[in-house]
Amino acid sequence: MGSTKYITSMGELTRKDNSICFRKNQKNIYLPIENIKEIYCMNEISINTKLLDYISSKNIVIHFFNYYGFYSGTFYPREQYSSGKLLVKEVEAYNCGKRVIIAQKNSESYCGKY
Repeated sequence: MGSTKYITSMGELTRKDNSICFRKNQKNIYLPIENIKEIYCMNEISINTKLLDYISSKNIVIHFFNYYGFYSGTFYPREQYSSGKLLVKEVEAYNCGKRVIIAQKNSESYCGKY
């Protein structure tokens, strides 16, 4: 199981060979990719698509916060999480009240198996 890394300084996050490199004040800090589950960027961080492709292949989630600590957004790897069509269907079921019916059907089908 991977660990959570917090980046609190301004800098640049890039892929360097097969690891993640955080560059701040002309110094490189390397993060071991094998031990990372998620990264919290708590300041202004520059990234590139080369990094996003690499962390997506390693199923690493990155959460972004701005300079003042407010949540900006999250990058989720594509393979691990639901497709857009499934998410839309889930929201439709939630909004029109079908979620209770779906949950009851699922619980009935699983109760006989245990």
